[in-house]
Amino acid sequence: FEREALLIAKLRHPNVLRIYGYGAHGEEQIPYMIVELLRGRDMHQHITTHGAVHASKVFPLFLPILDALGQAHENGVVHKDLCPSNLFWRYPDTPDESWCVLDFGIAYWRSAAARLTAKNSFMGTPRYIAPEYAMTQSVGPTIDVYQLGLVLVELLCGAPVIRANDKLQALLAHTRGQLEVPARMRDTELWPVIRRALAREPEDRYPNAHAFAESLAQIPSANLPHFL
Repeated sequence: FEREALLIAKLRHPNVLRIYGYGAHGEEQIPYMIVELLRGRDMHQHITTHGAVHASKVFPLFLPILDALGQAHENGVVHKDLCPSNLFWRYPDTPDESWCVLDFGIAYWRSAAARLTAKNSFMGTPRYIAPEYAMTQSVGPTIDVYQLGLVLVELLCGAPVIRANDKLQALLAHTRGQLEVPARMRDTELWPVIRRALAREPEDRYPNAHAFAESLAQIPSANLPHFL
């Protein structure tokens, strides 16, 4: 709990959940964290209720998320559990709308004295687990790149890339590279960017979120079709 509070406070990015304080209350020392009041919905709720979002809407909101994670990577932090429910749409469809990153609870912090997750243990959301973490618990910025690639496809298409409900089948799909990306997306100039972000081998992906953002920003989102 203290590690998560310290991580969020350390990042101080406008697209990361803002934290104003934390501590322990009373004789029982019940931990608390004071964070911004969020108004809106997380992206899982949005996709479930409203479906896919066109690229022209997604890109301006998604690129700052990549910048936030890029800053985290520069500070030695890897989120490890990026999925639609951990991205929040603040003040949707208003001049103040933005997305922010939630839940650094299982993040890896390079400078931490001890790992939060023990070796050979496993934490995360199976549909969004990077292959190298599923197989060897290897941790690096390319995990976040892979997960953000999965999230981006889901936002644009309205359905997860991994459809398996069984946890083991989901993990096997990642490790075998069995990703269900719509054929229509493969015929656009966005596909080379997505393909690199979702490469099975981490060394074939963008090295961090900033590099992912640089390539994505070159794609004219208004020219992309709907991927429903």
